[in-house]
Amino acid sequence: MNYNKARKSSTIVFIFLWVTYCLTTMSKMAFSSAMPSIINDGLLTKSQAGAISSVYWVVYTLGQVCGGFIADKFKPEKLIVLGIFGTASVCAVFPFVGGFIPMLVVWGLFGFIQFGLWPATVVILSKGILKEHMEKAHHYITFPYCVGTALSYAFASALSKFGWQTLFIVNAAIELVLAILFIIAYLRHGKPLYEYIDKYDFREVVSGKAPKSDIKNIGHFLKNGLAVMIMISLVRATLSTGLTTWVPTMLIETKGVATTLSLIFTILVLISNFFGIYPAEKILSYHKGNEMKTLAAMYAVAFPFISLLLLRDFIPVAVIVIMLMIVTTISYSCGSVILSQSVSYRYTKYNFTGTSAGLINAGAALGNVISIFGYGVLIDSVGWTKTIIIWICLAAFVVITALLSKKTWTRFIEEN
Repeated sequence: MNYNKARKSSTIVFIFLWVTYCLTTMSKMAFSSAMPSIINDGLLTKSQAGAISSVYWVVYTLGQVCGGFIADKFKPEKLIVLGIFGTASVCAVFPFVGGFIPMLVVWGLFGFIQFGLWPATVVILSKGILKEHMEKAHHYITFPYCVGTALSYAFASALSKFGWQTLFIVNAAIELVLAILFIIAYLRHGKPLYEYIDKYDFREVVSGKAPKSDIKNIGHFLKNGLAVMIMISLVRATLSTGLTTWVPTMLIETKGVATTLSLIFTILVLISNFFGIYPAEKILSYHKGNEMKTLAAMYAVAFPFISLLLLRDFIPVAVIVIMLMIVTTISYSCGSVILSQSVSYRYTKYNFTGTSAGLINAGAALGNVISIFGYGVLIDSVGWTKTIIIWICLAAFVVITALLSKKTWTRFIEEN
């Protein structure tokens, strides 16, 4: 493989990673996007729907810890192909299982099946594309989660007249085609590109050759800021997923918005997340790449907008949607630009990229568990006002924790 072919293959590999992350996210969010219809049909209560989503995220959380370590040790492409085929299988089966318990079991299995997708993606981005493409790749890989989530809600809205089951069947068909195309792309482009990179595209590592990821390094990294990043990732997801997941229900219950219209509002909120990526990169650059300072600054901006939700009874729907756009945009960009990428790539030269990405993503997944199930029970028990107060406290927690930890993280950056 010559240089020109390597550049072409590197681009194709990234495109397939982007599309795969987008479409597997679309399938992952299928239950959340279909949840209002499922509840409205009387198949599940809000607490039961929250429990099903929570089981997925519990299993997914445990899988992320293992998935990150496995992605550093073995071929990450195999984990991705396994995840795509598994996603197709679950989406094909889920519409035909009836009742709370069967749905709980099948969707919980889904969490295990997707355990290695994101860590494997991060590993390939750090080792499996040309260095000259890395900066742009790290920027554009922040978009597919948002696009996939928006597509999931868009499909849910477009297919609603055919029943929520149709959404899962369509996802299954898409994933099956994707799996076949991904295998072809890897054999034709990914595998030869690895050989080219090993010969001509040197990667900076601790000893000049990629060391084996050592589980003993985890303690050192956790003590020097990684543990705080995982905690912030958890709180960020608890806030962000809570807003995104329960926005349709909140608009329906407090403003009398129709189910289909509430999904459209949710899509607008998700699309707005695009516009937070570039500012987040600029703010990170302003703080000289210091992720901890950036997190504190961005959540300080989000705090007043979350607080204004307490006045939701006196605010028009359009204004509520705009406020939610701002808050979820900040939260999303903090997760995708800072935590999932900038922090994880700091460990590439230690061959710890997949493990750190898995741990941070595990924190986010656990936050999703708390968010989806916890808010379902909380809203039923105490209503929206106290739930919003909790969201305000979570934003304040991120600001305070990041400020208290910036000295330790700054020292870690300077030493590495």
